[in-house]
Amino acid sequence: MNRISPFALAVSVVLGLAIAGLTEEPKPPKTVITGDRMNLLRKGAAVEFVGGVTLVRGNDFMKADRMVSEEKKGLTEAWGRVYLRRDDPLGGVRWESWAEEGTYSSQISSGTLWGRGKPVKVHRSPLSASTETQRMEMEALRFTFYDRVVESATQSTSAWTCVEAEGLVYVWMKESTPTVRDTQIWAHDAFYDGSMENVRFWGGYDSFRNDSRAADPKPVQPRARQTEGEEIRDLSGDEMTYFLNDKRLVVERNVRATILTPDSPLEDVHAPAR
Repeated sequence: MNRISPFALAVSVVLGLAIAGLTEEPKPPKTVITGDRMNLLRKGAAVEFVGGVTLVRGNDFMKADRMVSEEKKGLTEAWGRVYLRRDDPLGGVRWESWAEEGTYSSQISSGTLWGRGKPVKVHRSPLSASTETQRMEMEALRFTFYDRVVESATQSTSAWTCVEAEGLVYVWMKESTPTVRDTQIWAHDAFYDGSMENVRFWGGYDSFRNDSRAADPKPVQPRARQTEGEEIRDLSGDEMTYFLNDKRLVVERNVRATILTPDSPLEDVHAPAR
């Protein structure tokens, strides 16, 4: 290991600089990593940043205790109190996530976070106070954020944020209009499509299996619970889609709905403290 600048309070490196004049396409944003200390690893093939490390690329911001960046691969790994923020001006939303480990790909502007023994926390909120955007809280074992380019009828292209959630997915949304309603959803996997403003859920949350030790355990479905006033609705089906703009939940195939009251016994379900 070769140590660089041991006396510096902070160091930074700019990665992925474009060569001017070779193409007329828009230049990709620069990736800037800053930390308290920087070390060269593997004969300069990788750079390690330690202490208050931040990565900035366009509308993406990542922070961690330690990062290792490989410029040729366009890949940065992060450890320790990892925080990833992605601002989506097109959708008018801000995504924030917290985990123990993560990676960021500068080549495709994609970030993946996962935890060690505990789920990753994610918040979706309005980008500005004046934006009427549905707030959403999520958790799962693993999250991946990336852009998906969509071509419109006028042949113009837009990059929309997509989010994949894998394993023990839990989502909570509070609606204030037209009525006050809480919506909770449990599933194995979920996919948020920024261009459609919806979230699809499939597979069952593991704790809902009656006997996961059985040779052929009964397949479980996504589950949802909506609380509106004194009425509680428990829903299940092979697939669920929540439309954020319409505040509408659609349950498809093998649907079951149970209407409960405050006096009805409720099944214990996972609901993290907020």
